[in-house]
Amino acid sequence: MFVVIATGGKQYKVNKDDVISVEYLKAKAGETVNFDVKFVIDDKQKIIDNSKVKVVGEIIKNFKDKKVIAFKYKRRKNYHLTKGHRQLLSQVKIKDITIV
Repeated sequence: MFVVIATGGKQYKVNKDDVISVEYLKAKAGETVNFDVKFVIDDKQKIIDNSKVKVVGEIIKNFKDKKVIAFKYKRRKNYHLTKGHRQLLSQVKIKDITIV
C-alpha cells in the first residue's frame, strides 16, 4: 500500500516507516502530526477513498537545509548582488497508515 500526502504545498508518496523531509511544521521533535491524504492504493492495486485513510507521522527533528545562493549580475554596469537563503525543514517518520 502506498499513500500520497500533501503538506507545505507539495505532495509526497509514502509508505509506513518512511522518513521524509518536508517544509517546516510548527511542532517540536517527538510530537505527532496528521497529514492530508490525496490518493491511496492498497496491496491489490485497488484505489481506496482518501477520506477513509488516516496518516500519522512523528517529527524526528527540525533543521535548516543547505544554503541556496542567488547571484545577480549586470555586465559593464558595476552591479552585482549576492543573497543566500536556508530553508527550514522538518524530518518526519511515517508511523501509521490506517483505513477507517
